[in-house]
Parts: sequence; structure tokens; C-alpha cells
Amino acid sequence: MVSMLGEPSKEKVKEYGVRVAGYMAQLNADQLARIAQLVDAGKVHVTICRSFDLADAGKAQDCLENEHVVGKVVLNIG
Repeated sequence: MVSMLGEPSKEKVKEYGVRVAGYMAQLNADQLARIAQLVDAGKVHVTICRSFDLADAGKAQDCLENEHVVGKVVLNIG
């Protein structure tokens, strides 16, 4: 199992008897700008599963932890 949220807990690893690795991407402004250009040009489609107001950030976290999320969970800040 590979986690993009950091290293999974040792207890869960032992419980499920799996091998794990954590992965964290490094932010790069040039790459993010290029991705934004591709999105703006319609060459990349982003699937949004659910959208929450910032005041409902706790509900968004519950969604991520307890539902089968396909796509992104978005927090609206404006």
C-alpha cells in the first residue's frame, strides 16, 4: 500500500499484514503553473466528488475518512 498522506500507522500495518510506503510530493511553482495552464486549456479534467463550504471542513474530512471518494473533495473559501 502506498499512502500519499504520509506514513500509515504501524498498528494498521500490523493489523492488515501489509507492506507500506509513504509518499509526499514536493511543491514546485513552475510545475503547478503548467498544470494550471493545462486545466485552463481544457486538456486536464478534474473530477470533483463533493464540495463543502469552509465552515463545513469537518464534514469534508468525515467524507474523506468514511466514504468511497472518487475525485476531489473541495473546500470553497470564497
